Amino acid sequence: MMGTLYNAKPGTNKATLTAEGAGHGEAMDVLGDTYWNTVFDFEASTWPAERLPKQRIT
Repeated sequence: MMGTLYNAKPGTNKATLTAEGAGHGEAMDVLGDTYWNTVFDFEASTWPAERLPKQRIT
């Protein structure tokens, strides 16, 4: 399903993150900080800096 959704969105402003062994909705639990840092990095690449959160998970 991820490939279908990814391919349906036109343009290059998109990304994927796979959590091996995770069930539906479990990526945050399996990947931990990697999940959120990936989300924040993607947002940072697409949103104006003044609209982004200032804090990062370390």
